[in-house]
Amino acid sequence: MRRRVVRLAVVTALFALLIFGAPLAVAVRIVFVNDERGELTRIAERAASSVSPDALRGADPIELPAAEQDTEIGVYDGRASRVAGAGPAVGDAPVFEALAGHLTDTAGGGRLLIAAPIRDGEQVVGAVRVTSSERSANLRTLAAWAGMTGLAVLAAGAAAVLAGIQAGRLTGPLSQLARAAHALGDGNFAVREKPSGIPEVDAVAIALADTAARIEDLLARERAFSTRASHQLRTPLTGLRLTLEAALAGGDTGLRTAAASAVDSADVLARTIDELLLLTRAPGRSELLDTEALLADLHRERTGSLAAQGRPLRIETESGLPRATASRAAVKQVLAVLLDNAAEHGAGTITIRARAADTGLALDVADEGEGFAAPSGAPDATAPHGLGLPLARALAEAEGGRLVITRPGPHPVLTLFLPAPAPAEHPAEHPAEHPAEDSAEDPAEDPGASARRPDA
Repeated sequence: MRRRVVRLAVVTALFALLIFGAPLAVAVRIVFVNDERGELTRIAERAASSVSPDALRGADPIELPAAEQDTEIGVYDGRASRVAGAGPAVGDAPVFEALAGHLTDTAGGGRLLIAAPIRDGEQVVGAVRVTSSERSANLRTLAAWAGMTGLAVLAAGAAAVLAGIQAGRLTGPLSQLARAAHALGDGNFAVREKPSGIPEVDAVAIALADTAARIEDLLARERAFSTRASHQLRTPLTGLRLTLEAALAGGDTGLRTAAASAVDSADVLARTIDELLLLTRAPGRSELLDTEALLADLHRERTGSLAAQGRPLRIETESGLPRATASRAAVKQVLAVLLDNAAEHGAGTITIRARAADTGLALDVADEGEGFAAPSGAPDATAPHGLGLPLARALAEAEGGRLVITRPGPHPVLTLFLPAPAPAEHPAEHPAEHPAEDSAEDPAEDPGASARRPDA
């Protein structure tokens, strides 16, 4: 690219020099020839004024003005016969033109010729013929052309140097961008190029840096999601394994019941896998959420397993619930995490309450346990925080919502806030601005919650 830029600049400069230089060279030639002709005209007129009619008749000597070595001056009488100086013995056509009273200017054979009339009052009595070689004009023209050529070469060289500098200024940042792109392809997402001062190149560098940041964030989210999703799958898988182990230990007694429970657990596991795959393949694909149908599905799927633990599940919905925009699979997974957390670490009846909130829709998950009591002393940096609640929080934030602890305890409440489908008509406010949510904490940032509930 650098060679192309330099070559293009030099060719453009030469083309411009040719366009302007060729007419200028011709003009210089014309100027020098005209200058030489003007000088000969002045010599001829001076000689014509210095020759008297008596001198033409031989009465007085004829004195001719001094001239250069290659200049010839001849004086002719009224019959076109040379009487003094150099030139043909009998005047040629320019001499006869001068005898007719005209100043003649001609050129031929590499020489310039000027013929001027000699007057005695109004009468032409003779003529002066002055000739000179074009050599002087040619030498001056060649010298001027050589100077112009030298200047053209200097101009082309300067254009090449400036083009090389500019090409380096252009190709340097582009080469850095190419190296940054290769580094990005090799997995280095910390590609940040310094501004080059070229707006277009800087725009590409900024776009590349933004792309690297987005790819890095996407990969980090995918890794975190995979880790948390694998944890989320362990709960129904563990239940299935325990059911099967209990069936094996109990012999034929209750085998049918255990098998039916195992099938139910396998169905839950299959649905969980399908929902997680749907979330990974189509993240952020929101829809108008059918809250009542979703809660009915959860009640139907989880009532049996919770009842077996002596934990009733109750669904409460306010009348005139607002619609929310979110992925059904994501919301279901968040509520499943909260149910597992309440079943594992809470006590008493578990309640899911759907209500209206200023942000849109609020889904509360409450139980009758002690709540999120912080342990004494500050937890160290290696204290376990679990994976279920961080997964639920990530899913909620991906849908534009938020998961908060609205009541730490006793009888703790975790709330999933979901956005309304028309933000322009239902202005959203931050959950922390509502009195019921002033004490809300992020479950992933609450060390007490982590110590109280390792979560499912």
